[in-house]
Amino acid sequence: MSRTLRAVSLICALAATACGVTTDHLGERHLTKLNPLTPPDSYPTPLLELGIARKQEDIDNQIDDLYQDLFGDNPDTAIYVLVGDDQAKIIDTFHGNDVRTEGLGLGMMIAVQLGHQDVFDRLWTYAKQVKQRQSGPGIGYFDSHCEDNNNMTIACIDPFGLEQFTMALIFARTRFANAPSRIDYEADAIALLELMRHKEDQNGGIVGGFTNTFDSATHLIYSVPDSGGDPLTRPSIEIPAYYKLWAEATGDSFWSEAADAARAHLASSTAGNGLLPLRTYFTGKTVSSYDYFGSECYRALLNLGIDYAWFGPSAETKLEANALLNFFASNPSHDQYGREFNQDGTTKDPMHDPALVAVNGAVAMAALKNTNRDQFIIDSWKLTPPTASWRYYSGLLQLVTWIVLAGEYKVW
Repeated sequence: MSRTLRAVSLICALAATACGVTTDHLGERHLTKLNPLTPPDSYPTPLLELGIARKQEDIDNQIDDLYQDLFGDNPDTAIYVLVGDDQAKIIDTFHGNDVRTEGLGLGMMIAVQLGHQDVFDRLWTYAKQVKQRQSGPGIGYFDSHCEDNNNMTIACIDPFGLEQFTMALIFARTRFANAPSRIDYEADAIALLELMRHKEDQNGGIVGGFTNTFDSATHLIYSVPDSGGDPLTRPSIEIPAYYKLWAEATGDSFWSEAADAARAHLASSTAGNGLLPLRTYFTGKTVSSYDYFGSECYRALLNLGIDYAWFGPSAETKLEANALLNFFASNPSHDQYGREFNQDGTTKDPMHDPALVAVNGAVAMAALKNTNRDQFIIDSWKLTPPTASWRYYSGLLQLVTWIVLAGEYKVW
């Protein structure tokens, strides 16, 4: 970021009213406009830098082929399904074609990065009209499904999808600025930012058990935004790169503190081998029965790669990335390791999951001096398109990872 742009960001943070914020008669702060985001000067492009791909055209073609598999009209490979005249959904083909906010949100992020506005608008329209609560104390939140510690599907309000929606909408206001749309991307993004920060203010306290999405004291994100039991979070939904951009967009220092808190919490939650658990208390202590590295944690590995791509190698990112690569490289076969692991590194589920191979390519970007780095990026790039019921999760993570590795997962 240039010295001038940093100065503007500082002024916005100190004098928020001038940067799209108003204060009502009660002294409460309300967003009215978002500041433009400052992208990095360049993005890492390891596929070209390492000679894994010969030219950008080859990379773009491979990414587009996977995109067409997942978002095209072949029912044997697609997860994107049109609904009515102006909607579409992403189906979880492994769980009976369930529709999760996770998939809708990642689909929107893919669409905005690759410039597919119609796909973006259809997914967001579906999310708002079908998944978003329209009344009651939970109004504004989105109904979805999560996995419990037995890999069973349970109803929940998954903050991960909400985070993807918010970031995608902020990007869309710039990415699609010159294209007409029935959607006010900026207004919808502001509504979600306000929801996450001020749900309790909107309700006049905790009503019906619904809390803010982020804890006002620790700045950590709740596993689910409810007041039941001890406060928990999940490494897979802590996305410091997003929060840093939200701080710039809003001029609200809360989000900068959330980014710092997320990075520190991820560092305190990992085992020495880099393996993150499914759930932790805000203290960093692992929650019993959720004390293992499972498929949901793959999202955390992808988030580490995105953090590096946008903001460079933080101390926490480098440490975690190197620990993870060293752990997986210690396996007898570098790309055929299991899918779930206990915190001590022993294998919990030996079944192979290409989704983990995919996201390890994203993590590898941040492990700059690791001797195993190149091989993990190669393993990710040489994956074949996922098929059958596994294609939902594997396909989405693989496609996002490839866009990151191509240097095309950008700040808009």
